[in-house]
Amino acid sequence: MSDSPHISVATQDNFVQLVIEKSKQVPVLVDFWADWCAPCKNLMPILAKLADEYAGAFHLVKVNTDEQQALAMHFGIRSLPTVKLFKDGQPVDEFMGALPEQGVRQFLDTHIRDEIEVFLEQIDRLVAEGDRQNAEAALGQALQQLPDDSRILLKLAALHLDAGDADAARDLMAKVPADKLETPEAKSIQARFALADRASDSPGEEALRAAIEKNPDDLKARDQLSAVLYARNDFEGSMEQLLEIVKRDRTYEEDSGRVQLIKMFEALGSADPLVQKYRRQLAVSLN
Repeated sequence: MSDSPHISVATQDNFVQLVIEKSKQVPVLVDFWADWCAPCKNLMPILAKLADEYAGAFHLVKVNTDEQQALAMHFGIRSLPTVKLFKDGQPVDEFMGALPEQGVRQFLDTHIRDEIEVFLEQIDRLVAEGDRQNAEAALGQALQQLPDDSRILLKLAALHLDAGDADAARDLMAKVPADKLETPEAKSIQARFALADRASDSPGEEALRAAIEKNPDDLKARDQLSAVLYARNDFEGSMEQLLEIVKRDRTYEEDSGRVQLIKMFEALGSADPLVQKYRRQLAVSLN
């Protein structure tokens, strides 16, 4: 039996628990195999690798048809290997034969990745409707079932950041695998951390505006004001100060105005209208 938490061996006694009941929580992939079946042995390491890679997005269950003939007969297994996918207690799809890894990935993604994406779209709708409490609760429940899914971790981290709970967001980000930290969603959150940190040691907005009014070339005050405005979600005001720094002195703090603007672009995402507006203005200022 595999030591992986994402792989189990089923018998007639535990099949209902491992497959039928489990599939009501997460898709279950059942591999019907036999020791004498060479294609089965070719497929097994591929399935095991993907079960660990998908990190709980599906559960792999192995059934030895020689030892569990009643199960094989019940599900009409006539060719080995036969792999069936169960959802909500029912088999919903299958393939026969030793597919290559890419073929298995495509089979899984049709049922599993889409399911998570649909769920995250539902979360986005809840947030858009102002129902952050239920959005966070649903993500928390999903994370219990799929504790290693980077998309759920990132979505929940972003919600905590929106609510001003940077510590909770950082705790979640620490659980994101290193290879997932290069995604646009992860970079957005990392940029938000960096931008928020800038405001921690800044004077108040009133004092900073007074300093700028007294000396419009006080770029440090503009830089700090940008951080303060970002911290209270005045993104346009923050971008405006950074753009003004770029216009006045590109050498300030090693081109800090441009660098911080790019971080804001990453934080808000390329589809944001403010990003599109200030990206154009930045391009004009640089030419």
